[in-house]
Amino acid sequence: MATGSKLVIVESPAKAKKIGGYLGDGYTVLASVGHIRDLAQPSQIPAADKAKYGKFGVDVDDGFKPYYIVDSEKKKTVSELRAALKKPTNSTSQLMRIAKERPSPGTLCRRSSRKCP
Repeated sequence: MATGSKLVIVESPAKAKKIGGYLGDGYTVLASVGHIRDLAQPSQIPAADKAKYGKFGVDVDDGFKPYYIVDSEKKKTVSELRAALKKPTNSTSQLMRIAKERPSPGTLCRRSSRKCP
């Protein structure tokens, strides 16, 4: 893995290693190791929001707004990626998705204080 001033987050460690080799020393390439958030199950939705988000974790009355949760197994990964987003002076998140419906590392960039492409 290259370590530089630009950050790229991809989904798999194998992609991170390969892309890091292509990009060179000016980039830090990290892996989210799969998708990091998912739609909430009914048991994971707070009682106050259950009527709003129904049994599928989506508010159909508000433009199909999703209710996402970060899986407990991914919280450490999310913390590490957020910390990495704060370190470089020139952060960007490149979206590398296997399937369109999967939430991506780009979510981290949008939720951080950095300007995202």
